[in-house]
Amino acid sequence: MLRFVIIAALTLAATPALAVETTAAPVATAPLRHGQVVRDVSGARLGAIDSVASDGTIGLIIDGDYVRLPASVVTNVDGKAQTSLSKKEAKALR
Repeated sequence: MLRFVIIAALTLAATPALAVETTAAPVATAPLRHGQVVRDVSGARLGAIDSVASDGTIGLIIDGDYVRLPASVVTNVDGKAQTSLSKKEAKALR
C-alpha cells in the first residue's frame, strides 16, 4: 500500500497542470464615423456622432448638451459604437 501511495505522489508531481490557457483573439475596431449612433454601457442610445477628432475623441449631443468622449471609452466593433460609461457619466464629461 505504501508503494502505491509513493507512486501516486510521484506521478502527480510529474504531471503538468491540466489547466488550459486560452487567449482571446484581438478585436479589430473600425474607425468611428460621423452620424454613427453611440450607445451607453447598458445599450441605451446616447446620440449620433457629430465630430471625430484626430486623437479619436468624439463629439455628440446628449439631451441637448454637447459632450466629448475620449477614444479610450468608446469602442466600435462590427459597426456598433458603444461607450463603457453610463449616460450620466458621459454627460458629466461635457
